[in-house]
Amino acid sequence: NLTLAEPPPPPAPPPRKNWDLDGDTLNVWVEADFFTEDSATNGVCALPAAVFGEPFRRDIVHDCVKWQRNNRRQIHRASKRRGDVRGSTRKLYKQKGTGRARVGSARAPIRRGGGKAHGPTRRDFATSFNRRQRKMALRVVLSQKLREGRLTVVPSLNVEPRTRVVAAALRKRDMA
Repeated sequence: NLTLAEPPPPPAPPPRKNWDLDGDTLNVWVEADFFTEDSATNGVCALPAAVFGEPFRRDIVHDCVKWQRNNRRQIHRASKRRGDVRGSTRKLYKQKGTGRARVGSARAPIRRGGGKAHGPTRRDFATSFNRRQRKMALRVVLSQKLREGRLTVVPSLNVEPRTRVVAAALRKRDMA
């Protein structure tokens, strides 16, 4: 059987870096497409390489996504255990001399009206993520989007703040 092979994906554009020597200091920046209202593309603008020149770090992005999703996670169900159920915890009757089985609290899980033995409980899934790593993750993702050509710089939005107007402006530039 002969099958047609799919064409290879287009290569990612190389990062566009520029530099300038100002005395003893080396100024480095990254260029990005610059969009204005009159034309689709108006040239390039310089972006700081300290923010937009980061190499891709899969581990940092993974940790950041895991942190965001863990903090958003919630459990909306919980049952009352024997300590949460309303009522007294006194011993129902004395331990010996009645001929009946020994008992403790009326709120024990085996009794009617008692708490749930192993029910669902509220949990906190929140995890911590260092502030420096958060900032680094944002820089890494912005740099990667710029390298893939998926980042657009808009100097100002001089349009009415209505969804319809902004969506029309984005559609005009093939961005929506």
